[in-house]
Amino acid sequence: MNPTKWQVDLEMNSTISGQPSESAVVSYYTLKHASCYTIVACTFLVLYDTVLTIGQEVELIWRSSLTIPGLIYFISRYSSFLFSFVWLLTKISGSPTPARCQYDTIPIIKLVRLGYQCPSTCQVTIQVWLWAVFNKNRQLLFALGSLFLLFASLQFSASVVALSHLRVVEVSPVCVTIRDTVPHNLSLNETLMRAAAMRMPPFSITTILFSMTFSIFLLALLAYKSWMTYRPKPICAHELAGVLVRDSVTYCLMILALTIYNSLLITIAPSDLIQAGIGFEIALPSIASSRLLLNLRAADKRRERRTNVEGIHVEQWETMFHIT
Repeated sequence: MNPTKWQVDLEMNSTISGQPSESAVVSYYTLKHASCYTIVACTFLVLYDTVLTIGQEVELIWRSSLTIPGLIYFISRYSSFLFSFVWLLTKISGSPTPARCQYDTIPIIKLVRLGYQCPSTCQVTIQVWLWAVFNKNRQLLFALGSLFLLFASLQFSASVVALSHLRVVEVSPVCVTIRDTVPHNLSLNETLMRAAAMRMPPFSITTILFSMTFSIFLLALLAYKSWMTYRPKPICAHELAGVLVRDSVTYCLMILALTIYNSLLITIAPSDLIQAGIGFEIALPSIASSRLLLNLRAADKRRERRTNVEGIHVEQWETMFHIT
């Protein structure tokens, strides 16, 4: 049997800096698979949440008139599904080849952009609700919209610049993503060591963290304004105001934890594990935004059923029955 390119490289580069080449490949391969398994788990988490809420979704979203939050819901919900399954198909379609490694750059780019896109759709939804809670305040909407466009533009620019300087090298049985400044004539072990030493550019880290902080700020502002608006009245956990306050606080804490997790991941974790954070960045905001919209729609539906009887509002009963 003829030796493969990988086996020849292992024999030619048995050790560099005291680390066996085979060990370097196994380590890189393990970390890459850990990231893949994390994204797979997040994909099935979104799928599981969809199965649980499909009845509510059909009743409250599909059968209702299309609104801006509903449109954002569809984009956020099903774009994550579409890309997740396309990405999974590219990963389970067989061993890497040079052509497949080059094609693998497309899912990487889309995955990173989708990781930005899903929180962005959540931010747009929250801004629409803030606009309503603040009595359609145009100044607030303009200020928040300007910040949103600024952060979204910075994120997109940072991702395009960072990804334009990456190339993919076939090192069977994995595809190694490295910067295009790395020489092409390096040995196997040197290539893997350069790849393992890669870190996300500081500008990209800053834009990601600022955007996630902006999401936390929007949710905190929504919870605060809802609480201050409805505080004089007794709030039931199942009423519209109670759902708004409860879910806003819950998702604010959830995204805060996600921000801390991603901060640690992109600053101190090995570069091969950076994609592990993207899966959670896709799944959790997608689930949070869809749950918030569904819970608000359900609460509003209960309010309509409680205050209306065959089209007659409760406040009209006294006049109809001459009750004084």
